[in-house]
Amino acid sequence: MPLEALTSAEISLPPKPDALRVRERIAALADSVDLVALTDNHAGEARMSPLAAVALAREQGVRTVVHISCRDRNRLALQSQVVGAAALGAEEHRIAVRDVRRDALKHLQELVKNGDVGDDDERAAETRVQKLTDEHTSKIDDLLKRKEAEIMEV
Repeated sequence: MPLEALTSAEISLPPKPDALRVRERIAALADSVDLVALTDNHAGEARMSPLAAVALAREQGVRTVVHISCRDRNRLALQSQVVGAAALGAEEHRIAVRDVRRDALKHLQELVKNGDVGDDDERAAETRVQKLTDEHTSKIDDLLKRKEAEIMEV
């Protein structure tokens, strides 16, 4: 199986709660990289949380990698950061599942509009798409629960 290289760039987050600056930095990179790395307290200074910056990157459809520093954090603080990151990752997967559902239903509507699918088949397909969406969302939720338990083990 051929490997595909990814291009990334790192953003040093500001020491102030300057969401506009972070959005601008992400926007400048969005079309030229596959993902943006978000650093945690770069150069030993308190800075915006990289987990907060993930939300700003998502607004622009940019994938992220978060660097979490162990320096100056106890076990509890590190566990909290990792639990938060796991929740964000799970939400990203839920969004992807919902995007597939949206695309499938849009395609189904095109088939109905063209007369390729009747009313009964349309309802059956909608039901099947929703069932698959629910199954996959449930799997994501189960994986998140297991990951949380694993993270919280002492």
